[in-house]
Amino acid sequence: MDKSKEFLDLHDHRLSFKDKQQHTFELVNEKMTEITDNDGQKKPAMKYRIKENGKIKDFTTISLDFIKALAQFKIGDLITAQLKSKSVNNQFINYYDVSGVKTESTEKPDEIVDDMNIDAAF
Repeated sequence: MDKSKEFLDLHDHRLSFKDKQQHTFELVNEKMTEITDNDGQKKPAMKYRIKENGKIKDFTTISLDFIKALAQFKIGDLITAQLKSKSVNNQFINYYDVSGVKTESTEKPDEIVDDMNIDAAF
């Protein structure tokens, strides 16, 4: 299965929070976009480009609470986020636990940021 792992390293640049593990990443860029839900309806969403463990990855979300939490940070900030579940009135609900350390970095994020205008690359 080494070839499968190599393939994923080269081609899988998506970050998923469904694993419910804590992810620590640097925010590289963001953009407004749309996604199509299961009913074929378009919904506004945010797409984020991040750097996790030295690798550039992307994720898209429509969660207003998650977007509000991420909005408090700046490009270049180090953020920790995790999808968690809790029981409320005998029902499990998912929520994002987001925290971070704001940095005063004056360095421009990696040049890969410049391709944010090219949808095929993001």
